[in-house]
Amino acid sequence: INELYPNQERYLLLEVELRRFEAVYASVGEPPRIHVQLQANLVDVRRGTRVASFDSRAEATATRNDRAAVVAAFDDAALRATRDAALRAGEAAAAYAR
Repeated sequence: INELYPNQERYLLLEVELRRFEAVYASVGEPPRIHVQLQANLVDVRRGTRVASFDSRAEATATRNDRAAVVAAFDDAALRATRDAALRAGEAAAAYAR
């Protein structure tokens, strides 16, 4: 967040907890559906108060049922969940700074 808003004082902390990181197989031999969920809290460390709290989730289906494809699907879902969390944290930080 500090990199996104360099002119702001550095007093916000983004705490991120990984809530879900799993592959769900609907049937044997089929590619899995990947689920990634992050719980994020934006905290004003000067005051010890929570500025915002939100979940970021993403899903992806592996293109094949092999290690490389499953890892690629995890990468895709994790990247999208992380980008969503960063965007939402940036928006919350901007709103809080006003």
